[in-house]
Amino acid sequence: MKSSFPLILLTALAAQADDSLDAPLVVTPGRYAQSSSSALADVQVISRAQIEAAPELDLGGLLQNYAGLNVVRSGGPGQQTSLFMRGANSDQTLIMIDGVPVNTGTSDMASLPYLVDPLNIDHIEVVHGPLSSLWGANAIGGVINIITRKAHGTDTEVLLQGGNEQTRQSEVRQNIKLGQFTGSLSAGNNNTAGYALLSPANINPNVDSGNYMHHGAADMAWAGSNWKLQGSLAQQDGRNQYINSGTPVEQNALARQGHLQLNAQMSSIWQTQLIVARNVDHQDQRNSSDYAHTDQDEVDWQNTLQLTPAQTLIAGGTSTRQHVAASIYGSSYDEQLNDVATYVEDRWHHAAFSSELAGRYDGSNTYGHHWTGSATLGYALDADHRLYASHATAFKAPSGNDLYGYGGNPALLPESSTNEEIGSKNTYGDLEVDASIYRQRVHDLINYVLIDPVNYIYQTQNIDRALLRGLETQLNWKHGAWTAHTRLDIERATNTQTYMDLARRPRARWNSNLAYNTPVWGLQGSLLSANDAPNSAYDSITLPGYAIINLEAHWQLYPQLRLLASIDNLSNKFQVVAANANPSPSAPSYYRGQPRLFQLGVDARF
Repeated sequence: MKSSFPLILLTALAAQADDSLDAPLVVTPGRYAQSSSSALADVQVISRAQIEAAPELDLGGLLQNYAGLNVVRSGGPGQQTSLFMRGANSDQTLIMIDGVPVNTGTSDMASLPYLVDPLNIDHIEVVHGPLSSLWGANAIGGVINIITRKAHGTDTEVLLQGGNEQTRQSEVRQNIKLGQFTGSLSAGNNNTAGYALLSPANINPNVDSGNYMHHGAADMAWAGSNWKLQGSLAQQDGRNQYINSGTPVEQNALARQGHLQLNAQMSSIWQTQLIVARNVDHQDQRNSSDYAHTDQDEVDWQNTLQLTPAQTLIAGGTSTRQHVAASIYGSSYDEQLNDVATYVEDRWHHAAFSSELAGRYDGSNTYGHHWTGSATLGYALDADHRLYASHATAFKAPSGNDLYGYGGNPALLPESSTNEEIGSKNTYGDLEVDASIYRQRVHDLINYVLIDPVNYIYQTQNIDRALLRGLETQLNWKHGAWTAHTRLDIERATNTQTYMDLARRPRARWNSNLAYNTPVWGLQGSLLSANDAPNSAYDSITLPGYAIINLEAHWQLYPQLRLLASIDNLSNKFQVVAANANPSPSAPSYYRGQPRLFQLGVDARF
């Protein structure tokens, strides 16, 4: 066979309407390579250049600053972090690393503070909206796919950065390229003393949100004329301090990901991909016997068939096995969660029309089986203006905590949703304008129910419903050395039984970035803002809105040496991310967002 991977890539791109040459390639919206401008979904890409502009200490900062997501972090880097996409719950967004899901089996959430070191990220693909028909459970609000760095040549990189609050960040990376073999090794450390968690500081005022994390990673790739084998192994471990019911406590965290991936061009129309992966997420309390452990093994086999120049079929299967064990509030369990899935997707285009049909079947040893599907139709008015409309279902599987933890109920059903969406993608010279409107109904939401008032016993049940609807717009502009991005999300997430807004979901968020970059130096400013939001369904506390300004600069002092500088929260705005009804709801303590943070750094490459 005299074929290669560029053939498949070119074939996939040729099946789309004319795309902007500057649009980045993404794989998450459809399990195939396509430009972000042609994807029939709301897609954002956080580039390597943005990550390098001012390295963040954890993933939550990246997602908030560059993707405009609603990220709630109860303190500094390393603290408990919740992520809300399109108003969905924090356990209803699927997080992946190199296409492998890494949500924990105990809580269904990903451990964002320790999941991956930002310095080991090449780029991040953020898809807003349900994608369970392609990727399975937890993809109700959307999918975030973190693509790790790979070696492209032989060089050495050293990054050193520090600032106030005893903030330090370091990494050493060695990249190697020998013929068709590439590989890299990296190691580093992030830590900060943090800042006082609560304000007013009437509960343990001297407790800072201290955190440290060690990280290391290795990857390799070896390619032939019609195949490619690649693998990676990464580990992050650390410790953070926080306050639990007024008491200072500490937690150890360990995250490890490893995977092998084989791609092969079997014929001129058939490409196959096999991924074998293992993910470990362990959290252990240092002041008690509580812990939460997930050990996950996954195998995914995907086949892509270019049936005709106008039609592509993708079909595959996934087998996932999670060993989950936890002890929380005196309730312990040690169980196995197994899932076997098959999926199929058909892509078709003719003249100005294009369509994507997808379906997936999941079979589980806990909830039985679940079907999801999606149908999307696109229409190109011309090369610069596209419309799309979609209907999709999605689901979230019950977690180990839901099934077997405190008040657990093994008879739980999956949470499910149905979404309708219309959107447009437009190009006007140097300006790209995207917009979408969605309406999503979520059923069988899991919540605690008081089943024995005398003995104060609760049980998890599928009792709640929610309605998520909103408008999303984003503008991207590039002209010479100038680039700009702005995004406005107007959303409302409502409990349809109480008609109350869901907790910690502001109805409007806006983020903007403006940058000027030359080969020698660059400047960037960003604005993050959100309006008021309710704190929880159990109190009347309102979290005030905020507007945060961040600044970054870099200077290429020598070809091998770059200087970095950044200021987060320039005006030292008091940002509230959550509240604690202590001593009373009328006089709560607020969890603070990041106060002003100065950082300076050097990035050497030789």
